Amino acid sequence: MSLKERLKSETKPLHDATEQAMESRRILADDYSLDEYQSHLKILWKAHRSVEDARLRFPNHTELATFEIAQVAEVLRSDLSTLNVDETGSFDQLDLSNGFQAIGALYVAQGSQLGRMYIANSKQAQFEKWHGVEPGYYSRSTEGKVNWKKFTEGLNHIPAEYHDDVVEGAVKAFEEFIRIAKAGA
Repeated sequence: MSLKERLKSETKPLHDATEQAMESRRILADDYSLDEYQSHLKILWKAHRSVEDARLRFPNHTELATFEIAQVAEVLRSDLSTLNVDETGSFDQLDLSNGFQAIGALYVAQGSQLGRMYIANSKQAQFEKWHGVEPGYYSRSTEGKVNWKKFTEGLNHIPAEYHDDVVEGAVKAFEEFIRIAKAGA
């Protein structure tokens, strides 16, 4: 089984729990409000910032350095700014033990790009109305799909003896996303 398949299989329950904690289906409702959207973006900002900042603790990790990573937290911060939301609150840095766990955490953060493209296609008019421009996070750009493909192809180059660490990092990231979502904005 490839690392990508293993990650998908072993983290499926946490993926589903994250979608539920984030109330992802609620976003598609016709009566979804601006206040709900702003809270949602704050939660996403905290979760992505936690993962992205944790990654920076391993600047000399060879395998981690090979992954080109979208800076999602900054895109979310910019979106919040266009909604005149300045206070994003504090966040805790994800506790990772090594660069391979950071790759697993990034699997979670980067994987969110696929779901957000689906949401963007469904809610684009409403989001643009609220932002005054096309939002960065919920953008219809296909760049996220390309980035995800490159990211998952990079997983093929991770030596098998580190696969457990990568999976552990993904589990920690999903658990962090869930914890942040349950705590709220």
